[in-house]
Amino acid sequence: MAWNGENRIFVPNPAISWTDNGGPLLLFDHERASYHALSEHASDIWRMLDGAANEAQIAAALAARYDAPMDVLSGDVADFLDKAAASGLIARRA
Repeated sequence: MAWNGENRIFVPNPAISWTDNGGPLLLFDHERASYHALSEHASDIWRMLDGAANEAQIAAALAARYDAPMDVLSGDVADFLDKAAASGLIARRA
């Protein structure tokens, strides 16, 4: 089955706070009293979690930004979103 991220839209958990200074993000989870340091690429994904962009749009934007193959970026974005959702950092928009 082909990858299709058009129906997956995520938003940050409201219990997560961060300050964006343009570099890698450091998130604080107020529910679990824990910090999460994101890589530069994960931070780029996080910044696009506005509840409007779907997974496919995020992957396409990063593929264009980094001049990288869409199939590689699609997998990386899906992996980050799945792990972030599993750890409670983000939630799928209804």
